[in-house]
Amino acid sequence: MVAVTLLALQFLAGAVALRLSLAGVRKPDADAPVRASLAERVWIAAMVWFLFAVFAIPAVLAVSLDIDLSVAARPRVLWTFAFHQSISALLLLSAGVAIGVAVLAWRTRTGRGWAGLAVLAFVGLALPGLSLPHSLLVGDHGLTILAGVLPPVAATAWIAVASRGGSSQVVRWIGGALAVGSISLTLVRIPVGSQIGTYWFVCTGTGIVAAVLGLVLVRSGKFLGPGWDLFVPGLLVVVFAGLVVQSGPPGSGSGPATTAEGMMGDSMPAAPTLLRLFAPRSDSLFLIATLGAAFAYLHAVRELRANGKPWASRRSGFFIAGLIGAALVTLTDIGRYSPVLFSVHMAQHTMLNMLTPLLLALGAPLALALENSRLRGTGVAGPLQWFATSRAFAVATKPVVALGVYTFGLFGLYFSPAFPWLMGGHLGHELMLVFFLVTGYLFYASILALDPLPSHPTLRVRLLEVVLGMVVQWIFGVVVMLAPIAVSGGWFRTVQPPWLTNLHRDQFVGGGIAAMSTQICDGIIVMFALLLVGRSRPTRKSSATISPDADVRG
Repeated sequence: MVAVTLLALQFLAGAVALRLSLAGVRKPDADAPVRASLAERVWIAAMVWFLFAVFAIPAVLAVSLDIDLSVAARPRVLWTFAFHQSISALLLLSAGVAIGVAVLAWRTRTGRGWAGLAVLAFVGLALPGLSLPHSLLVGDHGLTILAGVLPPVAATAWIAVASRGGSSQVVRWIGGALAVGSISLTLVRIPVGSQIGTYWFVCTGTGIVAAVLGLVLVRSGKFLGPGWDLFVPGLLVVVFAGLVVQSGPPGSGSGPATTAEGMMGDSMPAAPTLLRLFAPRSDSLFLIATLGAAFAYLHAVRELRANGKPWASRRSGFFIAGLIGAALVTLTDIGRYSPVLFSVHMAQHTMLNMLTPLLLALGAPLALALENSRLRGTGVAGPLQWFATSRAFAVATKPVVALGVYTFGLFGLYFSPAFPWLMGGHLGHELMLVFFLVTGYLFYASILALDPLPSHPTLRVRLLEVVLGMVVQWIFGVVVMLAPIAVSGGWFRTVQPPWLTNLHRDQFVGGGIAAMSTQICDGIIVMFALLLVGRSRPTRKSSATISPDADVRG
């Protein structure tokens, strides 16, 4: 009860700090006394947030470790376990964000500054929700992330925006996030089998009530009214805090989870066969992202052609093929075997980091989006144009940066404790897959130069980029093949399934996949594409509005 209360109080204090930050956004031209008063109130709310977050750490450790609160509050226990339990580590980060909000409140003078402070507060409030324990019933990383992030974010937004009104569109977005997050929370946390009891009814009841409230907001476009707009989301926060702390024991109903299953967030799969590898599997975030990207791309092509602008069909084919490739390794049981077999993991990595980004880059999605933005009359000041011309995007697409992250990032990931840390949590697992996709796209986009990138390397530079990429990736594969000990921070040795008798051989196969796929993707496909598109690179003058019907002929 103590842990639940402290979690709820730190959440509500952070929501007040967020609410006050939004008040600063609405009063950017206030005089000095008003700004000082607002900064003081934000400082007080943020410091209260910080104190409750810090006091909540030993309380949640007492529940997680099943020890007395007086024992959990001892410095030695805190130092030993605070950084290793996900919820306590995220509470530490949340407390750090609270300190940042308190300090920056005194230095904020503009509406943009208050907006940045509000975003920072939002991030800090969402962090503890990411500690939602693994669910062996669902085994869906994306669904668990939605369950952990959306309910607290929706409740916080409700508290922050309600007193100031808010457009019906904002209310509907908040209601939709609350409904989706509550349904996800119910699916992720429902115990099964012999575990059905009071906890099951609390999970189910909370999910249903919160989902209905979200749907009411979506339908009406209005908040509930004075008083209710603080009581209802506040109550949801308290219940959510209870669900985070008092997690039900993991298990699929057939027995207790093993250490490896608890680390993976899924049940141990049987020995792989071709049919088992390609059996359908749910990953909500990648499913939503894949379908959303396909719809957005095809809709943009349709709009472009409706305005009399041609778009090469092969471009659409390349992009959809890239999405299919991503779905093939994330929405099948390849994603389930990836955490336990290094060879399967490297096959997934190869698809997401090499072949899929290459196909997506050949589809020129940024050129298509910018052309549609220009036709709608928002190409100059729109957010997409701002992103495409931003300094961060310019740096990320420079050949030396794209090549460095694409290649040397492998050694930093697989030969350090970063890999088991990422694999041990839902968010880290998804971020690693997104990292593969993004770094691969930046690498191939800078080589093919079909999208309007800020940097325009010559053909020789791009050829050198391909060769260096091939060499470094090949070296990585050979090092993995010849490594006498398990790479990836010992993750695959820890989760080794009982049917895998030779871990080193599996690692040898994985290294071979990495080395050979590099030669195939970079050495054949990209070199062939360079010969086709190398001399049709857009000039700097025309890069912002690259022709959507640009062909791949040289």
